[in-house]
Amino acid sequence: MNEEYDFMSFVNIITRNDSLINVDMDDISRLINGCDTLTYCVGFADGNYKGAKAGQIAARLLGKENKYTGVLLHVTGGPNLSLYEAKEATSQIMDICVPDADLIIGIRIDKNYNEKIRLDVIGVN
Repeated sequence: MNEEYDFMSFVNIITRNDSLINVDMDDISRLINGCDTLTYCVGFADGNYKGAKAGQIAARLLGKENKYTGVLLHVTGGPNLSLYEAKEATSQIMDICVPDADLIIGIRIDKNYNEKIRLDVIGVN
């Protein structure tokens, strides 16, 4: 799966499609209001340890020098996505956040992802 879309398309997708854990515009507004910087990135992975791999890719793109004060994590996976895989993806991101960071998590199942996982991350300072 090779999807490309910009930040506003991502917001549209996660707020308008049904999810296991929904994210709405209030969540996004609360996160980005008053932030100085916003970083958006995506980690894709498949195979064994795909959750951890997607998290590592996204964390590397966000940059470890930034200690994020707020993060929105949205995990999209196929029908076989486990909560463990979602947790593995999010734990990689939490390592580059301040200890009391504001965390918003969304999880969506998309049958087109089969054995793949996508981790979209918005990090704010």
